[in-house]
Formats: sequence, structure tokens, C-alpha cells
Amino acid sequence: MQSDKYEQEGFTIYESFFTQYEIEKIRLNILKVFEPFTGPNADDEKLISLFNSDFESYVASTKLCHQLPSIHALGTSDRMLEFIRSKFNIEPVINTRPVLLFSSRKVAKHHFYWKSKPHQDLAIMSGSPDSIVTWIPLCDMREELGFLEVVPESHKHGVLEHKKNGPSLEINQDLSDEVFVPAKMKIGDALFFSSSTIHRSGTNVSENRIRLTVSYRYDNMLNKDFINKKYPAAFDYVMRSQGT
Repeated sequence: MQSDKYEQEGFTIYESFFTQYEIEKIRLNILKVFEPFTGPNADDEKLISLFNSDFESYVASTKLCHQLPSIHALGTSDRMLEFIRSKFNIEPVINTRPVLLFSSRKVAKHHFYWKSKPHQDLAIMSGSPDSIVTWIPLCDMREELGFLEVVPESHKHGVLEHKKNGPSLEINQDLSDEVFVPAKMKIGDALFFSSSTIHRSGTNVSENRIRLTVSYRYDNMLNKDFINKKYPAAFDYVMRSQGT
């Protein structure tokens, strides 16, 4: 069973979790955000051109994409939450906003934005120790776009020491390429992995295609360690009055 694979290896892929129509509708919704700056029918090549000609508008558009209701709805639907409850035995609460990534060396000024180094999300999340991540491609995945790469059974060894890597963290030790396994997926599939599972980005070697993905992070509201530590969180979205 897939849930057994998750327990043993720290990750599992559920094929056709979404329909191709559901994913393509969200992708088109994202591209619409860029069209005031790219013109109609935005695509990967137009996004790359905008990155080079008007970086400020490109960044503003990517930030707004994170606020799209469709992006939030994908990760908070009854179907998703009930699935997590039943398959992984946690009561999910949101750890942070959806993480939407436009992964290509042609739309990145730091390698983190298109190729993250080996890391464990729990080192960044600071949430419940049994927290879970859902990673979903929003494009037609192919080998050349680079699948997410995971280290099977690495979730069993706790959180390793990390060091700063640009805007994020990476594991503070060298790992052999041989220990990484590509999570081969197609559009509509969903990857679920433990927040303690070591993973890294695959390499997008395509010329003009962007690997568009979204991931969601869920803490377990009923985890005793999480409760005893007063629901720790790495991301603070509390509104503060001016001057405080």
C-alpha cells in the first residue's frame, strides 16, 4: 500500500490525484497574472523575456500568483485534507502559505530559485515532527525538467544540521548523488513526503521551459510535541500596528 511506502521510505506518489483539467486550469490562472506585462497568451518563453526586460514586473507577478484563490484552494480542499487525515493519520493545519516555484536557470538570480540544494523542510518549518509536504507539478513533467529527488528512508534519522543557503537552508554535509532517487511524476500526480525526508531539486536542462510546481506544508494539530511547545512556527504573519 502507498501509506506503507510512506512509512518505510518517507515519500509516496499518488497517481492522477487531480485531473489534467484541474491542473491546467490553475496553470492558466497563473499565466493570466503576467499578461498585463507580457501581452495575451503568456507562456514560458514570454515569462523568460519579461524576467530579462522588466524584472520588477516579473517579481511582482510571481508574488501575486501566491495569493491566487485557486492556489490556496488546491491545498485546502476537503478532498486533500480528508486524504491526509485518512492516509497519514494527522489532523492537518497549515504551516505556511503555498510555495509556488518557477524553476529555470533563465528566471533565477540565485540558484535556490531554480535548483535547491539537499535539505529537510522540517529544519525550515519548525512545526510538528510528523508534518507532511505535498508537492504538485503544475506543468507537463518530463525528464528534461528535472523531477524532485528524494533520499529514501532519510526521514528516520531526525533533522540534520543545516547551514544558510541564500534565502533558505541546506544540509551541512556532503551527500553522494547515488543516494538520491527521482520522484518521476506526470501532470495530475501528487507527491507526499515527510518533512524530515532529505530532498533536492532536479536539474531543469530544457532551453525555454519553466518547471512550475506548488507545495503545501501541513503540521499535525494533535501531535503532543507540537502542543507542548505551544505550536511553534517559523513564519509569523501576525499583523502589527505601526511602531511596534
